[in-house]
Amino acid sequence: MIQSPRNYTQTRVNAGDWKNTEENLPYMGKYRVGKFILGNNFMLQYMKLIHLTPIDIDNEQDNTAGEYTVMYMQHHGIIDKNTLTQMREMVKQPKNGFSVYHENNVITGIYKDTNYE
Repeated sequence: MIQSPRNYTQTRVNAGDWKNTEENLPYMGKYRVGKFILGNNFMLQYMKLIHLTPIDIDNEQDNTAGEYTVMYMQHHGIIDKNTLTQMREMVKQPKNGFSVYHENNVITGIYKDTNYE
């Protein structure tokens, strides 16, 4: 899943992109980072890449499998409040060596930069 090349409809997230440009848009919700929403695929990739959590999903395009996997990980404390905070911080200020991507304001993926050492 992580080695997959990014989809060309995705856009790279830069520091500060998360801030709301609309006055009416609230910052509320545990999956919301400003104008972005953390997607299941991003959360699974983050856990696999950053926390080295062994995740095996046969079809990465299957949103239902990803949703159930995220729910399972939250229920069993694998994804907790601290982990969600770390994910939100990664979206707000991507760490050196990593790229975060979004599509239509949904954070869709995190990839390790191959040319960063």
